[in-house]
Amino acid sequence: MKDMKYANRSWLVVPVIAVVSFFMGLIVAANLDITSLSPAAESVPRETVEDRALAAILTEEGKSPFVAVAQSVMPAVVNISAEHIVRSRTPELPFGFEFRGPFEEMFRDFFRNRPPFEGKYRSLGSGVIIDGQGYILTNNHVIEDADRIVIRLSDKTEYTGSQVTVVGTDPRTDLAVIKIEPEDKLVAAPLGNSDSVQVGDWAIAIGNPFGLDRTVTVGVISAKGRSGIPLSGGATQQDFMQTDASINPGNSGGPLINIRGEIIGINSAITTNTGLSVGIGFAIPINMAKAVYPQLIETGKVVRGYLGVYLQELTVDLAEAMGAERGVVVNRVEPETPAARSGIEAGDVIIEYDGTPVSSIAQLQSLVAQTEVGKRIPVRVVREERERTIRVEIGEMPAEVAGLPPEEEAEGERGWLGMEVIEVGSDAARRYGVEAKEGVLVADVEFGSPADAAGIRDGDVIRRIGKVDIEDAGDYEQARNRYRGEEKPIVFLIQRGEDTSFLAVRPEE
Repeated sequence: MKDMKYANRSWLVVPVIAVVSFFMGLIVAANLDITSLSPAAESVPRETVEDRALAAILTEEGKSPFVAVAQSVMPAVVNISAEHIVRSRTPELPFGFEFRGPFEEMFRDFFRNRPPFEGKYRSLGSGVIIDGQGYILTNNHVIEDADRIVIRLSDKTEYTGSQVTVVGTDPRTDLAVIKIEPEDKLVAAPLGNSDSVQVGDWAIAIGNPFGLDRTVTVGVISAKGRSGIPLSGGATQQDFMQTDASINPGNSGGPLINIRGEIIGINSAITTNTGLSVGIGFAIPINMAKAVYPQLIETGKVVRGYLGVYLQELTVDLAEAMGAERGVVVNRVEPETPAARSGIEAGDVIIEYDGTPVSSIAQLQSLVAQTEVGKRIPVRVVREERERTIRVEIGEMPAEVAGLPPEEEAEGERGWLGMEVIEVGSDAARRYGVEAKEGVLVADVEFGSPADAAGIRDGDVIRRIGKVDIEDAGDYEQARNRYRGEEKPIVFLIQRGEDTSFLAVRPEE
């Protein structure tokens, strides 16, 4: 009986183990997603890529995140109407019509004796409240030369006349600050960090295109560091962010914001053949505005750092010839400037400014402009293919300093590298009207030659070749003998009119 009892118990263990094994198998299969291979599992809908992308965009309530962003920032966006009064003796006539014929003098006398004609035209723009006390940031071109400014808030409250004060303007960056006197504290939009913005990040523009209040458009940041954009009356100090968020007339001065509702830029301009948005808009980075608007509020003007150099971009050939992988080329140093006093020379390649690597002219201009006047800054340069650090005490930018001299391209030549040269003082050189006393004048450039490809053209004066200063034909011969057979690009310092620039001439291979 005792043996039978134990036998009975052992017989019960088998089904228990089987049941436990079955449930353990289900658990393991569920964790390994093995059940998805069974026909029954195939009928269960699986999460698609689109579902996951949609879940990443929508909020928990199933709404677009742009809803919350727009609702948080729109109260800080204002409508700006700037009125301009036009005064003239005769009114503007349609289609450019003018009085001509036997009654011309009579009509002229008629209008000459009439009182001056006055007319108004109104420009529309946007702005954004950056301080609860009533400070508004906008574009300079929105309110420039306005005789009357009307500010309308999101609650339809209007301010005009003596209620609106232009605190300060900065045409160089196309920024302006306006002040209104609200009875209660206003909603201000938070400022973000435009340096941290990356291409592909969300970009949301809010403004008043064509007078349509608080219009919201969405896109992405499509590029950064845009400069050299030809703008009539716009910013000359350019480091634009580019966006495909729709920007149209009336958006100027309004905010460009990120997905967190922070201002990352001030919408300023568009590129278009129609006058309307084609998906290429430009915004002033908010970090540039951060360096400008506090000065406008405090003093009404902007004080900028000043180096005193003319610059040109570093081309691939110049980089190889000068031994620099990046940077910008100094092609002229103005006398009695911080750069001249510190020892920066024409031909230096500035590769680093105060610890920041330099990659473009616009970037260096911005860095210098934002530097405190009187501060000593380490500037890293490449000179004759060797790096050195020069400490510069930054000065204050004179009011009369304009933009860069235009960079010109060229054509031409025959001889060494496809050039023929003559003495600058020769009779043959006089026909070019060159006033230079030193160097050699380029008399002819062969089409398709290395000199032509580099941009040298007839009438240019060569002032330096490589490390050889050129004062006359003898120096030119010395340089030609020294660099004949050179395989990598040769640096030429060229004078064209009053401007100088470096060109890299790549010898024929």
